[in-house]
Amino acid sequence: MENRNLELIREIGWHRGKNRLYRACYGLFQELQEVLRTGIDELLDLYYWQPASLNGIQGLLDLYCSQACLPFKDTVELLCLFYLEPASDLSKCEGLLGPCASRPFALMGELLDYLRLFTSQPVPTSADVMQLVGRLAHPVPSLDTVERFLSRHCLQQFPSLRAVVQLLDLFYLQPGLSLAQAEEHLSRYSTQPSPPLGLLVEYLSELKSQQPCVSTADIAVRMLQHMRALGNRETEAEDAWNNLLRAS
Repeated sequence: MENRNLELIREIGWHRGKNRLYRACYGLFQELQEVLRTGIDELLDLYYWQPASLNGIQGLLDLYCSQACLPFKDTVELLCLFYLEPASDLSKCEGLLGPCASRPFALMGELLDYLRLFTSQPVPTSADVMQLVGRLAHPVPSLDTVERFLSRHCLQQFPSLRAVVQLLDLFYLQPGLSLAQAEEHLSRYSTQPSPPLGLLVEYLSELKSQQPCVSTADIAVRMLQHMRALGNRETEAEDAWNNLLRAS
C-alpha cells in the first residue's frame, strides 16, 4: 500500500512537472510569435517609409503659404551648394559673385544658374535632403550668414532659410510627417488668410508632435527588451525541464 502511494505521488509530481514545462514552452512560443510579428511590422514600416517629394512640398506651400516662396527645389539646391558641395564654401561663392555686387540678380533662378557654372552639385535627391538636414543641426556657416549673403546678391524675396530647414526637418527626418496628414491638417485654414512660412511651420510642428513617433532607435530598444523577456521565458522552460528530469 505504501509503495502504491509513493508511485501515485511520483506520478502526480511527474504530471505536474510536465504541465509546468508545457506552460513554460507555450508561453515562450506565444511571446516569440508576438515579438516576431511586431518586429517585422515595424521594420517593414521603416523600410517602406518614403519621404515627401520636393514637388509635393512646393504644392503644399503654394496652397497654404502667403509668403513669396521660391520654387522649393531652388531653395534646397542653394542650401546643398553651401553645405554639401565641398568646393562651394561662402568665401568661394563670395568671390564668384563679387563682380555682380553692383548688379544683384533679379531672380534666385538666375543666381543659381550662375553658381551652377562653377559647381558640380547635382539636383538634390531625397537622400541629399536628409543629409543636408543632418548637417544643418550644427551649421557651419550658419543659416543666418548664408541668408545675409544671398540677400546681398539677389533682389527676389525669399523665405527664411531657417524656416525652410525646419519644414524639411518635419517631412524628411524619420519618422517624417506625411503630405496627406499635412494637407488634412492645413485644410482647416483654407478659408483664412494664408500664414507666412514660419507660422505654417508652427502649425505642422504641432501636428507632428501629436503623432505617435517610432524611430529606428525606439524599435531597437523595444526589440532588446523583448529579447530579455524571451531570455527569462527560456530560463523558466529550462528549469521546468531540469526539474522534470530530476523527478523521473
